[in-house]
Amino acid sequence: MRGIQLLNKLKLVGIFLVIPAICFFALVSALSDQDRLWTQGLQKQIPAERIPEFALSVVCYNTALRQKFDLTPVCSPYTNTQRLRVLALLTPAGAILFAGLVMLAGLLSKANRHVLLRVFRPGLVLCNLVVAVLLILQAVLLSGTVLYKGYDGVKSEDFAFYAVLIWLASLAGVFFTIKPLFGAVRRAEATVVGHSLKVSEYPTLWQFVRRIAVQTGSDSPQNLIVGLTPAFFVTEGDVHCMDGTITGRTMYLSVPLCHLLTVEELSAVIAHELGHFRGADTVFSLRFYPIYRGAIDSLQGVSKVANKITKYGGVVPHAGVRILAWLGSLTLLPSIYMLAFFLECFAGAENRISREREIAADAVAAETAGAANIATALVKIVAFTGVWDHIISAMRDGLMAGYLDIDGQRYDAQQFFANVSEVYAATVAQFAGSNALDGLDAKTIPHPTDSHPPLSIRLAALGVALCDIRSDALKLSPKQSSNEMIDNWQNLEGQLSMVEQALLVQKAPCANAIPADSASVSTQ
Repeated sequence: MRGIQLLNKLKLVGIFLVIPAICFFALVSALSDQDRLWTQGLQKQIPAERIPEFALSVVCYNTALRQKFDLTPVCSPYTNTQRLRVLALLTPAGAILFAGLVMLAGLLSKANRHVLLRVFRPGLVLCNLVVAVLLILQAVLLSGTVLYKGYDGVKSEDFAFYAVLIWLASLAGVFFTIKPLFGAVRRAEATVVGHSLKVSEYPTLWQFVRRIAVQTGSDSPQNLIVGLTPAFFVTEGDVHCMDGTITGRTMYLSVPLCHLLTVEELSAVIAHELGHFRGADTVFSLRFYPIYRGAIDSLQGVSKVANKITKYGGVVPHAGVRILAWLGSLTLLPSIYMLAFFLECFAGAENRISREREIAADAVAAETAGAANIATALVKIVAFTGVWDHIISAMRDGLMAGYLDIDGQRYDAQQFFANVSEVYAATVAQFAGSNALDGLDAKTIPHPTDSHPPLSIRLAALGVALCDIRSDALKLSPKQSSNEMIDNWQNLEGQLSMVEQALLVQKAPCANAIPADSASVSTQ
């Protein structure tokens, strides 16, 4: 991993060095050419011993001589070339300096989430602006080099053609670099297949959650959403569910996972989530993760644009368009590598803070409901959440075909999945053998923004070994499963299953969306 990170840093340096370096040496050659042509002209008019007195480096900076003789046609290209040569040195130096500041900011952010919150957003904006400025400076260098070096006697009309290509490509790079800033920051939101529960209709669950809130000393959620999405999380962002958009402090509970948990284990999970409220994690998530997610979206967006430019420009028969496409994709490379470098520098801080949040929330759960209960709940969630994807895949195929074949018997797909939570729980209980937990303590599931610790680290922090809770973690059909804490849960699960079926038939992509900004007990 460190080798890859080092390689990425070297690529970044190379991207910002290659064009200025090429231009620098070309401009040095251009200055040499200008000196040579000027000297050849002087040899015909003055003695050889006096030529050094009238070198371009002397006369072009002698105000009296420039006023006495019209040296503009000679000195203007010379002085401009020298300025461009200095710019070719300063451009990569500025890029490297900024990269160093980004690395320093990333290191400082590891120690304090408030520093991360304050630095990341303006740093992201500044990163894009710096890249845009660098793209413009590179366009200046390239067009100036073509003009003053005059490769192969470039004519004025040819220079205009190349200059237009260079500036079109650079301005396109600037546009696609700056454009994501206008959409990178948006309010945190999540989409789930779930139902917002009213206190009057679901008093048992509400009393259960509020009692645990008192025990943990945290704020009680303002909203409870129960749904099929296989995760537990809390958020203060917007949650889109069957009842519309829910705002405020929201807790989400997954009924498929509740089938696997005892009441005590669900108590631990809820205490963990309420621990995020107590630690103000949801406020941090609300403010930070939309920006972080937006930065990732920006990087992906610029990369897609570069690929499309290369793809479609390469098939156009006109040579000028192909050159423009190549230059356009090339000018986007600084933006891609700088954004990737920026995210990489802050990823360490985000990972560390995110993991500390989870460990702290686990401690709240252990204090409230016991370390063994939160440990077995974590094991069950990590081990069996992935089964949900297989159930949904089978459900989708069955609904499309209209039936389901199991052991040679045909079942109506709609009826079979009338309560998909029960199908999920039965599948897990039936096929989870004694080897289901092998290698689980090192498992972690990648997430685009939030990084949870591996299960082994969380269990170690709880002082629990996987071998000690293996038998309890494999009790997947408890006599009193925690879903019974939900009033009229069978009816609710049937409604949710109908919605899930409708979404799958319509091929809706939001059926299993898991919020990227949430503080979640799962490793997703």
